[in-house]
Amino acid sequence: MQQIVSTVAIVYCQGKFLLVRRALDDDIFPGKWQSAGGKVEPGETIEEAVQRELLEETGVAIGSELRFVMSYAWQKSPSESTRLGIILLAALPGKNKDVSITLDAELCEYGWFTLAEAAKLDTIGRESSTGTFAQLQKASQLLSVEH
Repeated sequence: MQQIVSTVAIVYCQGKFLLVRRALDDDIFPGKWQSAGGKVEPGETIEEAVQRELLEETGVAIGSELRFVMSYAWQKSPSESTRLGIILLAALPGKNKDVSITLDAELCEYGWFTLAEAAKLDTIGRESSTGTFAQLQKASQLLSVEH
């Protein structure tokens, strides 16, 4: 079975997280809010994959200052390969209003949200310890330790 590794880029700037909303007609998680991310391609490092996915999905270019937030594994079904998700944090300098966003066609909306604001959104895996909101909580804890 093929091993599938996905990366997620939690982007933080000026006290807020960048979240994107999946297209309303998407096959998977239509209309749900999430951080940008996707699969690691053959030959890519995890850092390269998260940088590429973020650029493709939002037009945001980030450097190599990425910090590990968490990882998790899951299976769609017992007959499928275990998938690995790796969550990385990119803290951008400056003001979020100065970050230019260009959304990919698979996304319909974006916004900058505090943790409290994100708690009110319909995010992927809302009740899961590894869902989008749980990822933001872990990143928030990491950021508060650094400040």
